[in-house]
Amino acid sequence: MNQAVLSILRKYLEKYYRVCQERWESRHMVYGLLRENHPNFQDYTVKIPRSDRQLIAAVKQLIEERQRIYVKYGTIRQHFVCNGLPGA
Repeated sequence: MNQAVLSILRKYLEKYYRVCQERWESRHMVYGLLRENHPNFQDYTVKIPRSDRQLIAAVKQLIEERQRIYVKYGTIRQHFVCNGLPGA
């Protein structure tokens, strides 16, 4: 009986927390501009076995798509910012 009550209470609290979190985020989440010099951007190295031709082709396609988008829209990106985070 105790386990059933605890399980129901746990599910209720998890749902209540999610609702409160979503409400808070909807009030504090805003769009902002993210430029290439933002510290979240880094250069990454991707290592792929030469034998995996399909994956190599997919990565090359992503790189070409990125370059096409940058030419069309510029290098400004958007991201979400949470304002008013405790401790932030």
